[in-house]
Amino acid sequence: MTKFIKRPISKITVCDYCRFHKCSWTKYEPGNLPSDCPEDTSFKIADEYVEEDEFNRRTKVAKKIGSFDPEEETWYLNPTKGSSIGGYELKEIIDEEVNEWSDENDLSLSDLVEYEKEGFERLG
Repeated sequence: MTKFIKRPISKITVCDYCRFHKCSWTKYEPGNLPSDCPEDTSFKIADEYVEEDEFNRRTKVAKKIGSFDPEEETWYLNPTKGSSIGGYELKEIIDEEVNEWSDENDLSLSDLVEYEKEGFERLG
């Protein structure tokens, strides 16, 4: 598949996972995030009951990347919440945590963007 855009992993924001079709999400990066967001992409904390400690831990993680809409009882990705998280950490949170919380969570990066490692990579 042809890649149309190259983007360093370090510049990933929650917009890269949301990819709202009416948003110019590829123009945003940490430090330059949209001021108005439709909060279109939702995610779940769990499919079934989880213990209180685990629920609180997941809620703390969810608050780093999203906002809760109490009327709809739904979490939405929110770029202003994810602004303090670096691209590598955000990718790890989404891939290794959020996508594992629910069968409905299927947050992924675009196939049309080539996400590149650059410079000093995280040690690990």
